[in-house]
Amino acid sequence: MAPPRRLGYISWCVLGVQLSPASNSRPSAHATQFVGVHVCDFTVRGCPRLRGQLAEAEAAFASALALRREAYGPSAATAALIGNCARTLLKTGKAAQAVQLAEEAAAMAETHAGDTSPLTISVRVTLAEGLFLLQRFDDVASVLDLLAAVDTATMPVSLDLRAQVMLGKWHHQRGDAKAARAAHDRARAAMDTLGPAAEPMRADVEALRGRIQASQGSDINP
Repeated sequence: MAPPRRLGYISWCVLGVQLSPASNSRPSAHATQFVGVHVCDFTVRGCPRLRGQLAEAEAAFASALALRREAYGPSAATAALIGNCARTLLKTGKAAQAVQLAEEAAAMAETHAGDTSPLTISVRVTLAEGLFLLQRFDDVASVLDLLAAVDTATMPVSLDLRAQVMLGKWHHQRGDAKAARAAHDRARAAMDTLGPAAEPMRADVEALRGRIQASQGSDINP
């Protein structure tokens, strides 16, 4: 397993999560407020030093999760770590494994953090992302229905950005150009609010914009 400082560095680079020294090995309930929720979704694109090292990140999270499961069992902190593992697996192209973990994390987060907590919402977005990649569109719809019931004004802006990109892809897949464009515009607004911290998500938003433009045959505001 990666040492605590190394795991913390990997966490920040791959997922944008900021773990305190104590939470690297055993996240506290307070720490889960920051795991994949309140910080911007930095990715490997935003961290050149970690390019080509996703396998190390995957192994580090897997080891940390195994220790967490054995020592503490189900909890909000465990759900957060499972969710981070799932997001790492998505980045390595292992969508099926990611979905299995995200489903477990979602159920655990609902139980220990609440149905509308930022942690639960974050894990649901991860689940929707994985299901979308697997083209399980009926299941994507079910997850997004749960997200639709949440007041987005209560979401951290970085989480709303992820959610809007996912919603935009979903609406585009369904052929709802108006809703896809609205989600894109909200994602752009979230990026403007976050400023430079949102830069690693720019490629995702631009990809969504490209899909919408291609289907509509007209430009939309960048």
